[in-house]
Amino acid sequence: MNELQTAVVDQIKYYHFRAEAFAQNAKASAADAMTAAINAGNYLAQAETLSNGRMLSWLRDNVPDLTHERAKAYLSIFRTSETRSEMVVDHRQLLLLGVIDQKISNPSDVVTTKVDAPKWMAWRGNIC
Repeated sequence: MNELQTAVVDQIKYYHFRAEAFAQNAKASAADAMTAAINAGNYLAQAETLSNGRMLSWLRDNVPDLTHERAKAYLSIFRTSETRSEMVVDHRQLLLLGVIDQKISNPSDVVTTKVDAPKWMAWRGNIC
């Protein structure tokens, strides 16, 4: 092997090692984030009964740093975890946690059926 080939091999090994290390750290961090999100969702589910049907105002008064969207994500992850025997981090949950962003290459391909309503509109037993 000549000097150039040796340098390329060394760089491949170096970046492969870094990629593997970062991937392992990301995996551990994602698992920790999921555990925390499940626990937050569990307590949010308990808070539903404490709020007497006024969950959004209860959250605003008691946990002002928690956004409505994040509370929905925690509840969704918690409720999903209740139905699965083994919780595996998946793409949807990473999106909910904000770990990854959903990039859309062609916005015209996206079909939306959701009606945009003010976030404070209603509480009907779950955050909606």
